[in-house]
Amino acid sequence: PPGTSSPPSRIEPRGAPPLSPPPLETIGLERVETLALPAGIQVEAPPSDDPPRNPTAARVACTYLARELGRELRLRNSVEIQDDVAGLEVAQRFLREALVDGRVRPPEEEREVMRHGAFLSEMIARRLGGRWIEVESRDAGTWVMLVPTRSRPDEVTRVWPFGRVLRFVVMGHRERDLVSYYLELQARSA
Repeated sequence: PPGTSSPPSRIEPRGAPPLSPPPLETIGLERVETLALPAGIQVEAPPSDDPPRNPTAARVACTYLARELGRELRLRNSVEIQDDVAGLEVAQRFLREALVDGRVRPPEEEREVMRHGAFLSEMIARRLGGRWIEVESRDAGTWVMLVPTRSRPDEVTRVWPFGRVLRFVVMGHRERDLVSYYLELQARSA
């Protein structure tokens, strides 16, 4: 699928517009099922299933998809997750169990991948200061975020969250899991 051949991340010089550094303070945990919309964004109804056309719409769509994942995990598996590494660990376990053969076929499985990609991207945005920069493609696997760093303000890390989740599904145990991927990004953003 599109996005699975992208590298896990790529360090590159920061361009314009400059990104603010990752948050310094400890951010309180939120239940994924009830994630707040990003600051300054108010939306009455969930977005349609049409692909977002800009970074703000992508954040809104990802927040709603992540909420949907949190709700589904609670209803189907009696598990409540938060937007932290432990929550990501639980979510990836259920994703691996749901798509054990490494193929994404019916729309329900595509939706499952989208929800997990949205959760990963929301963690990157909320915890590491990541920003969507490319969301125009119909294939979410190719959408791009930039993650700033505190120690090297002249560099950013380019990441493909949905592509990374697709790769996790397709490659199975031959690929690093989503938690180690996130922890690597976290270490780079310090």
